Amino acid sequence: MRPPSLSLFAAALLICAALPVAGEEKPSLAPIEETIGVVVVNVDVVVVDKKGRPITGLTRDDFELLVDGRPTPLSNFFEVRDHAVAGERPASPAAGATTPEEPAHVVVLIDNNHLTPAGRERMLEVLPRFIEHEVRAGARVMTVLHDQAPQVLQPFGADARAHAESLRAIADSTIEGIARRRAWSGFIDDVRALLDSCDAVTFVPDAPCVACAPDLINQARIYAQTAQDQRQRSLGGLAAVASALRGLPGRKVLLYVSDGFPQRPGIEALYYLQELCPENATNFQNVLRDRPGAEQLRSLVAHANANRVTIYSLEARGLEAFSAASVEYANIPRGATIGGGVGNPSPVVDDVLTANRQGALFYVANETGGRALLNLNDPAPELIKLEAELGHYYSLGFTPGGPADRDIHYLGVRLPRLRAKATVRHRRVFRHTSREDEIGERALGAQLLGVESNELEARVVIGVPGAQTGGAFRVPVDVFIPLERLSLLPGDRLERGRLAVIVAAPDRRTHRTTLRKQEIGVALPDDARGYCRLGFELELEAGEHLLGLGLWDRQADRTSFLRLPVSVDPERALPPAGAAAGAASTPAGR
Repeated sequence: MRPPSLSLFAAALLICAALPVAGEEKPSLAPIEETIGVVVVNVDVVVVDKKGRPITGLTRDDFELLVDGRPTPLSNFFEVRDHAVAGERPASPAAGATTPEEPAHVVVLIDNNHLTPAGRERMLEVLPRFIEHEVRAGARVMTVLHDQAPQVLQPFGADARAHAESLRAIADSTIEGIARRRAWSGFIDDVRALLDSCDAVTFVPDAPCVACAPDLINQARIYAQTAQDQRQRSLGGLAAVASALRGLPGRKVLLYVSDGFPQRPGIEALYYLQELCPENATNFQNVLRDRPGAEQLRSLVAHANANRVTIYSLEARGLEAFSAASVEYANIPRGATIGGGVGNPSPVVDDVLTANRQGALFYVANETGGRALLNLNDPAPELIKLEAELGHYYSLGFTPGGPADRDIHYLGVRLPRLRAKATVRHRRVFRHTSREDEIGERALGAQLLGVESNELEARVVIGVPGAQTGGAFRVPVDVFIPLERLSLLPGDRLERGRLAVIVAAPDRRTHRTTLRKQEIGVALPDDARGYCRLGFELELEAGEHLLGLGLWDRQADRTSFLRLPVSVDPERALPPAGAAAGAASTPAGR
């Protein structure tokens, strides 16, 4: 599927007056100056004592905020205690700042790509209670299952019972995470087979390590690539959820339920081969050269921080025995001898394997101001601590100087008076982005997870697809916006405004979502009443599609974000003679 194209066939049409037809000359508009609002960056800060209990009652004067190492004054400050503002309420916070009345948004993301059936079963037993507590505390909770792509089980606003029923429904669903273990055991089996075959080559000195070295390296590269692909899928899911949360008010928390994904894909294979054949250690080190690693994790963290999303990682699998004790790795003919049998992965390799997947969980949580909950045979007590953390925090707001540069800036929070008595957690960086960036992310959120809002009270009508051209059908879309919801500036018997239309649509070949944006000038008679009608066409292939639509009135900074299901049925498509841009004459549909 090629990325959908967006072509506007009318700039602005009125339903209540004589309508210009598509193709008529549109009123020319002079440039309209944009109103640039003040951007406020909010930093959620959790402060706990040595026993992990929240410290309450701190004031603005107790905190020191550093931005890129420089002390920065606070534009707003408040404390949340038991999910409610404590003490004096802030008076008229700056534009863009969080207000205490805004509920927290909590997303529980269950990553099937890195879960085993046993681990998922353990989590499904304890998560309903955690969700019930958060809903009762006033948080808005969403549950998401991630396989090939994130799938919303229950949206924000659902009650605890609905969430529990959805979690029970996935208990028997197919799980992808078992493939991760099979890939590792399969790698060990392939090594065993190679060493067996090379032992039979008697004319090669120091067989099997010399004779088999190229094949061993190739197997390690295949394993590392598989691990990289699996990790990339999980990173994509986390990034998609973080994108969907952008622009939502209040605190945003993502509880990521997983067995972990590799921080450096394939590193355990490198250690294992070096133990098997230490004489070839230098050659094995080239296996992971130029393979992406830390940079992708840093990008995810920067993305989550830019969207003010705090990640808490919940490891599902609990404590496990060393693989040296497993019979499936026994009787490998040569190699790692430290531990339970010649050829078994040694405890050192096991430690590398565990640290590799847990390191990623720790990194994404620690860098976004959250916490990694690891090695838990009973996760219930830690979830109770997490409930307390989510209900007790401080919100620090500041205004970054200068224009949005999209660069990463570093954050620091200090408590000089409580330096030795408190642990402080907060996001480590933020990206100074623009309102335009946020609008695009919100359109992605509508498409990916159905996170909708409709300040403009827009209604959408999907028309009958036009004739096929170049493998795609032209699908007309009409958007109707009540004129009273638009901010139009008077002048020369016309009222003028400017709208941005953003469409987010998935590309089935790349599994990525593309954004298309069009700026529209609006010019209407000063006595106009009714609806403003915007028409555009999308080129889509046959089949079912989920699109995200973003509308932005720049003058008033009002927005709408809608999720649009679109069905393209070739049998219902109009013939070429009827492919002119058409639309309904009254607002209907969504």
